[in-house]
Amino acid sequence: MWHSEHGVDYRFGHLLAEGACSRIHLATGPDGKSCALKLLKGGREPALKEWSLFGKLPAIPGLLLPVDRGRSEEGPWLALPYCGGGDLKSRGRLSPDDAVALMRRLLETLAALHEAGWVHRDLSPGNVLFDAAGQAWLADLGCLLETGRVPAVPRDGLGTPAYAAPEQLIGAPACPQGDLYALGAICYECLAGVPPFPADLAERTAARKLSEAPRPLREVAPGVPASLAAIVEDLLRIDADARPRGARAVLARL
Repeated sequence: MWHSEHGVDYRFGHLLAEGACSRIHLATGPDGKSCALKLLKGGREPALKEWSLFGKLPAIPGLLLPVDRGRSEEGPWLALPYCGGGDLKSRGRLSPDDAVALMRRLLETLAALHEAGWVHRDLSPGNVLFDAAGQAWLADLGCLLETGRVPAVPRDGLGTPAYAAPEQLIGAPACPQGDLYALGAICYECLAGVPPFPADLAERTAARKLSEAPRPLREVAPGVPASLAAIVEDLLRIDADARPRGARAVLARL
């Protein structure tokens, strides 16, 4: 039983997932409904960031925000809604229609987040979760920064190297175009079945992203409509200034 700082008890169950900065358990809340308890591994900048942001962000459709927090003998934890539908990386390739629907959902979320002055900085297939109804949610706020800021510990703020924008991998200030690049990388993989760059060491990935464009999407996936491929490739431009100016501009093209 874990007791929150708001006087609520949570009964935690089996392990759902574990990463470098956190461990997530299925749990039961006071109303008897399932939730996810995210135990934050102390000392890592993303974990400290996620803890400190509790209650400071506005409710944004499609952004998975914690609903409670507390401390246990193992460290601080957050309670989040349990989605239950798995993540995007478990879904494999998507049809163009399904990819466009996912893009619209994530772009609406990013538009509201950016307009509130924040950049997510860790879009990846593992951080796109689905609820029981199939609706997508953007999770994991450990790399979130205010627009124009840089992480306090640069290497802890890289995000997921295979999807992070080239400028993010070399420590540039947070900007919305970085999130748009990551969305482009996600959509490229959904449509092609492979990421635009291999998920190898961060240094090699960064070097390639700073000097090479990915292989044209329609060479890898000929069935993708030319108009959709053009949008994805625009999101993946090396120069942030060459990408679309914002999420709503991309929505208008879709």
